[in-house]
Amino acid sequence: MTLFALVKGILSLKLMTKLGHENYAMLAQFMVFATFGVQLAVLSFDAPLVSSIATKNNQKIARMSFLLLLAINISLLILAGSFFSKEISLSVWGDGGYAEYVRYLIIYIFALTLNHFFLVNYQGQKRFKAYGTVQITQQLMQLSAISIGVVMGSPIVLMVSLIVVEFALWVVLWFFYEGPFLTRVSVKELMIWLSRSAKIATPLFVAFLLIWALTNGARLALVHFGGLEKLAPFAATFSLCVLAGVVINPICAIFFPYFSKPSGESKKNKDALVSAQLALAFLTTLSSIFIIVVCEKFLSFLVGEKLYAGDFFVFCICGAQVAYAQARIAMLYLSVNDKPKRGVLYFFIGVVVMLGIDWLGTKKYGVNGVALGYFVGCLTIAFLFFRDAYFDNEKIGVLSSMRKLTFFFLIGFGVMIACASVAIDSWKKMLVALLISFSLYLTLSFWNFSREIFLLKLKSRIISLISAKYA
Repeated sequence: MTLFALVKGILSLKLMTKLGHENYAMLAQFMVFATFGVQLAVLSFDAPLVSSIATKNNQKIARMSFLLLLAINISLLILAGSFFSKEISLSVWGDGGYAEYVRYLIIYIFALTLNHFFLVNYQGQKRFKAYGTVQITQQLMQLSAISIGVVMGSPIVLMVSLIVVEFALWVVLWFFYEGPFLTRVSVKELMIWLSRSAKIATPLFVAFLLIWALTNGARLALVHFGGLEKLAPFAATFSLCVLAGVVINPICAIFFPYFSKPSGESKKNKDALVSAQLALAFLTTLSSIFIIVVCEKFLSFLVGEKLYAGDFFVFCICGAQVAYAQARIAMLYLSVNDKPKRGVLYFFIGVVVMLGIDWLGTKKYGVNGVALGYFVGCLTIAFLFFRDAYFDNEKIGVLSSMRKLTFFFLIGFGVMIACASVAIDSWKKMLVALLISFSLYLTLSFWNFSREIFLLKLKSRIISLISAKYA
């Protein structure tokens, strides 16, 4: 699934740039804001729905409440698109002349939201084979739609094709869906579930807005101050660099249901978190190293040198994926274990740091200033999560060592960036070596932590067996 997403992202970039740099930038904004619109429609209530399905707690009520929420929010989006199309066009594309495309954007959001409901159900049921199959099918159909639009040479045909394939996929999923879809539930039960779930969904949605601002805030700034032509190099290079984090969503989707265990199994939840962080640390670092090494030549081969934003930009975006992955999985864990405000605060601090650096650096350094802000913002968030004992302050020696090592490592990380900005010719080798050391550090830290948990469990088991034998 991850490999296919990687290939689909590369092929989409290659195909859409054939429509011209301005059309590519416009379509990139279309797809980014379509994803944003889906999250606006669900308001992060998909997380408590997954939790309810995974724990088999009021599943029917949860599904109906979620569908009611979708119906209300989609209706509001349609009304907004009907009455404020020029304002939305100005916000998304920096030009009110794209108002006619807003209707396609709203319809596409609606189609994506319908399919998102089925994906959430498969995730909660831990049917990851079905989940992966649907995602691969969806990506393959999207790639086919992009190909049709490019062959026809029309952005509108491309948008319509994307909408058609999403509705076609929804029909297929409806046909194969197993279980109740619409059930009779009282309004009181719906309201109770929504009010309880809001405690989880609200901080998650705020965190999503902060994450989105962290990742895509630069797009809006570049569109408004430089237009779509200035956005094209940023969008092309950024699209390739964020593939370093292509494993983040699949791993979060796999491990998230295991964070929602019934009460009394908190240790298993923490073990699942450590395993997820270990997997993310290893895979995102390997992906980042690969993208850093091949990005320039590969992007030149795909779309030409004009859309390459520079080496420093590539390192910052790829390096940020490693830190962001750790923060993302920790935020999910906190959200379902009654500590979401802490995670929201950390993301807020990171966004403030990013915006400050963007404001100071963008005018002088352009896209490099934007990339540096994103990099430092993600590192700040990851550092705050590492520094905080979100394992309920368990007295495990490895955790204390991890905090100290992380602090000194991040100081060294900043020094290496400063050196790299001076030694332009050799910075890439230094930074690749630094990423490798970061991966080894995270791997060893989490391995030691997991091993200590295992040894504590083994010791407890031996003591209980001896006590039972001689009791």
